[in-house]
Amino acid sequence: MRVYSFYKKGLDLLPVEIEISLVPGVPAFHVTGLPDAVIKESILRLKSALRHQGFEMPTREQVIFHLRPTHERKSSQGLDLALAAAYLFKTGQLPTPAAEGERLYLYGELSLEGSVTKPDDLDFLEGLGSGELLITGPGSCALPRAVASSLKDLGSLKWCEGEFSEPPVAAGASIFDSYEFCEKSAQMLLVAATGEHNAFLAGPAGSGKTTFARVLHELLRPPTMTEWRRISKIERLAGRASPAVGPASSELSHISARPFMAPHHSATDVALLGGGVPATPGEITRAQHGMLLLDEFLEFSPHVVESLREPIERHEITILRKGVKVHFPADFMLVATTNLCPCGDFKPSEKNKCQYSQVRCRSFFEKLSLPLLDRFDVVTFTHTWGYKKAATFAEIRDRVQAAQKFALEMRGQLKMNSRLSALEVEPLISPFALKNLLPDSLSSHRRRLSLLRVARTIADLAADEIVESRHLKQAEDLTHRPFLDFRRAYN
Repeated sequence: MRVYSFYKKGLDLLPVEIEISLVPGVPAFHVTGLPDAVIKESILRLKSALRHQGFEMPTREQVIFHLRPTHERKSSQGLDLALAAAYLFKTGQLPTPAAEGERLYLYGELSLEGSVTKPDDLDFLEGLGSGELLITGPGSCALPRAVASSLKDLGSLKWCEGEFSEPPVAAGASIFDSYEFCEKSAQMLLVAATGEHNAFLAGPAGSGKTTFARVLHELLRPPTMTEWRRISKIERLAGRASPAVGPASSELSHISARPFMAPHHSATDVALLGGGVPATPGEITRAQHGMLLLDEFLEFSPHVVESLREPIERHEITILRKGVKVHFPADFMLVATTNLCPCGDFKPSEKNKCQYSQVRCRSFFEKLSLPLLDRFDVVTFTHTWGYKKAATFAEIRDRVQAAQKFALEMRGQLKMNSRLSALEVEPLISPFALKNLLPDSLSSHRRRLSLLRVARTIADLAADEIVESRHLKQAEDLTHRPFLDFRRAYN
């Protein structure tokens, strides 16, 4: 039977095979295969643990551990147990545990006296294949596995069967329960929250842009089990949350809501995208399955915001540092708010009275990149919203939940509409509307797809199975016409 453990790369624990060889020579333990300083240091703990547990040490031979794959540098919190077990199995001091398959995984931290504890990052592990046995220290039951409290317990394992408890749902009243919204802002909230569409809000100061974003975050659906585990994993990697706990614990230390990241406009590209050595996730990864708010969008460095193009499209960010490539997830809802000139009074579709010169006003506005703006499904000008109240927060929340339930029950759709591809959304559109009612002035395939996605969301809000012409007309007001206003402002 082959012995395996795990090393950490990005957000994941990847398997590493441990080969062991006993060769004549001065007694010593060696580790090859690009171990980092943490793994090399574990050899001292391994020696101490073996002696305290009463096992025999090598007398006339060297013990060589080789970690495969060889070409990647490895860091691991729980390789200690696997190294010790591989030595004890090789020398016959412990019997090999019986398992259905050929792979035996061990992942645990050794104390100097030989006790085993569960590493904090064990919950980074997504799962194992059938017939694969995982042995670790006592703790929460993230996966079905065997538990060993010390090295001697490897000969008499205790089985632990369990899963993560369900994600806790925030209870109690929302701070926005007393809020009321005008017709246009309520429609924007309904569409953006139901389909989780990226939203761009432009308008003068005090028109409610930031409040809109915070209300929108409150309207997002609770995370699924899979999403919740990934959110918790990212927060632990970023050092912002407690390690996961299992069903045996009386308290939950998991995050109970979707992330809400709002970096300051002075944030660097490393802070936003991630980086460093070793690579750590940035704000866009910490916003996974949640919302990233870029308030005062045009105050951000153009280099920083332009670097968002690829993550918005691929929902992933790839970081290369010192020849090591790391992939971090970046599946988030992006909301950007901004004034369009230094005084905030510039409006692309109207004659403007601005206290600054036209040159300065235009130079500020032209920081907005149209290719980046094209990544937002819905675009709106907040100066057109008005003040007449039309809907309460509770009414909007109920309609959002009803529309998402309609999509799930009628189509079995687990994806949000904002994540539908052209092949997935076009069959949901009336053939007549798809052929005859799409505007000729659509600037790109991406703009066309945004129009179809938003129209599908509007149809869900109306509980209509097929997207008709009226839904496309409403979607134009949120996706197409405001985008045209921005294009004209450049001319």
